[in-house]
Amino acid sequence: MTRVWDAPGFSPSELENKRREVLSDRILQIDPPRIGLKSKPVKNSITKKGAVWKRKALLDKFGPICQICLNTFPVQKLTLDHIIPRSKGGSNDINNLQLACARCNQTKGDSMPEEAAYP
Repeated sequence: MTRVWDAPGFSPSELENKRREVLSDRILQIDPPRIGLKSKPVKNSITKKGAVWKRKALLDKFGPICQICLNTFPVQKLTLDHIIPRSKGGSNDINNLQLACARCNQTKGDSMPEEAAYP
């Protein structure tokens, strides 16, 4: 059963549309999702300031939805997850980031997308 959290600013139909968009991006699996933003140069680690604008851009694009389990969460419960882990050559570029709940992010760990067991 899918948990549904209160998502202020998003109607149920908007959340469902965003959930479908995330799912269709995952099914295509051509490339990590691109959100059409130019990435600012980032140092080796995500700075708090850098993480804030990236998190906001991802929230604006996908809403408060974990891109792994597709459940809706309060914004504070979502974490930034590297699609291609930094330990395996991934970057802090916004096109390599997705929003994930803490449980999914921890379960995925440093697995590559094709190695992770997505629901």
